[in-house]
Amino acid sequence: MTPLTTTILARFQVRKTRRQKAAFLEWAVAQAVRAGYPAHIERGTFGSRNLVIGSPQEADVVFAAHYDTCAKLPFANLCAPKNLPVFLLLQGLIFLFVFVPAFGSALAWRLLGLPWAGCVSAAVALLLMGLLFFGPANPHTANDNTSGVATVLGAMQAMPEALRPHAAFVLFDLEELGLLGSSSFYSAHKETMDRRLLVNFDCVGDGRHMLFAVRKGARRYLPQLRAAYAPAGGFAVEMAVKGVFYPSDQLCFPCAAGVVALKRAKRFHLLYLGRIHTRRDTECGAENIAFLVQGAVRLVRRFAANP
Repeated sequence: MTPLTTTILARFQVRKTRRQKAAFLEWAVAQAVRAGYPAHIERGTFGSRNLVIGSPQEADVVFAAHYDTCAKLPFANLCAPKNLPVFLLLQGLIFLFVFVPAFGSALAWRLLGLPWAGCVSAAVALLLMGLLFFGPANPHTANDNTSGVATVLGAMQAMPEALRPHAAFVLFDLEELGLLGSSSFYSAHKETMDRRLLVNFDCVGDGRHMLFAVRKGARRYLPQLRAAYAPAGGFAVEMAVKGVFYPSDQLCFPCAAGVVALKRAKRFHLLYLGRIHTRRDTECGAENIAFLVQGAVRLVRRFAANP
């Protein structure tokens, strides 16, 4: 594991409160400046603060990840990006976490003949929704999304000096609250980002199947992506242009690919993401990050050679 990744895991693994985010951003800006990049904080809607390293306006590729971290949940937020019915079923567990207690409390009040059963149900639902988004911070965020942050900053450090004008790096805020930081960044840079390739790393530290969810506007860059991220070292790589849904910041950009590391369930042959949003989120594979960082350098090199 690189010193950079070790430092993030040891000192900045929880980035939820304003103070925690400010401490991490100060450190990350210092890393960028030390590496020779211009870096600044862009403020957006709902108090979001995005870290921008390099110049997206001049770069050929923008590498991104969200740096905010989630609240702790009593169960993992499971995700199956290639199987929409299973994905919806798994996400329904979160809905049940809110709906069942709210419905049960309303029913209990009504059976007891007490008024305001509907108000009680709404209050319970709001309380549980608040815990999902604003509850105690998850103390372990190795995969979600320290792995993505480490990949972006690792690619920043590894980029050869001659290639640096061709790459930019952005760390988004408030992804966990609904892609607010990335949507704010897109609104501020719409003309540039409508045609600039963005590669977004989210939960890339736990799994050997690298899935690239490629949006329609980025399909013309599939040859470059496939050449840069060829399978190697035991990693499978899949470039998916349809039949895949992964809810992360790339959805805010028309010319983007979202990258996630998945595991395969042997019994059902199901590609899935697990453990995140719980104390079990402890895997930030050094090999995963190295594979993606090396691919980022190869991708930028191809763009620099054929602008």
